[in-house]
Amino acid sequence: MNFYLDYNIYIYSLSDESIAQVVECLKKKSVQFFYSPAHVEEVYKAFVEEGKNYLENKEKILCQISKFTNNMEYLPSTAGVIIKKESPFECYKRVADIDTTQRIEFDGKEKYQVDKIYYKQLCDKDKTYKNVSNVEFNKIWDCDDIVNTISQLNNNMQEIVKRNNSSYENLIFKLLGIDKNLPEDLEIYQGMYSEIKNCHKVLEFVIEILFRMLNIYGYNAEKKEDTTISGIHDVSHAIYATQANKLFTVDKRFANKCKAIYHFLGVDTEVILCPQKEISKILQTHI
Repeated sequence: MNFYLDYNIYIYSLSDESIAQVVECLKKKSVQFFYSPAHVEEVYKAFVEEGKNYLENKEKILCQISKFTNNMEYLPSTAGVIIKKESPFECYKRVADIDTTQRIEFDGKEKYQVDKIYYKQLCDKDKTYKNVSNVEFNKIWDCDDIVNTISQLNNNMQEIVKRNNSSYENLIFKLLGIDKNLPEDLEIYQGMYSEIKNCHKVLEFVIEILFRMLNIYGYNAEKKEDTTISGIHDVSHAIYATQANKLFTVDKRFANKCKAIYHFLGVDTEVILCPQKEISKILQTHI
């Protein structure tokens, strides 16, 4: 059984010893915990923002991740998400060498403003959108506007793929020997996970698109600009956690969006919401 914990659970485990105790018990019962570069990127982001004041916390969190997971990591590859044994400290060095914090912050703020304006226009036109987050995760894809948006997206997919493949960012990746080009015949449809799970660049693109779509329509969308930045890391967590049996998170908005997207794609990973004070209790019941 493979478990994936969100970043906040590692943070809370530093002050709540019961979480670490339950993790150790679960490991003795053949549960394997995994981390990913997304965890380490969040650690690095906090260090960049707080500087030397965060140095001690940085060491503690990386040590905790290492201890919980025994250095077992989900990593992207040309063959999809793979498993590798690597210390979080080694992963941290790589993340620091390829510092993307400014780009992520800029992209997050820009998307937040665009999505916020679009959602306001939707609500002005149709008041029912104010309660869209109350729709069940397995019903949101039946919404007429979302169905039409996916259809329009597919109708324009060749042009979208063409722009993506010729983008400046993709050209940089090519120079680094990384192929980020998407297939020209790409189409988004329900139950497609089995077709894309072994191609990380397509899996990443599709999950990013679906998260953005839910945000645009206000489905459990972030309410503040700063949480939108964290939301970009949430997308990465959702991608890596497709390899786990269970994903545990304290973030209700992320949990609901992730459930919806996994349902749409046909991902088997179970998403479990853990209120902060109940983390160890909930973990204990999922063996």
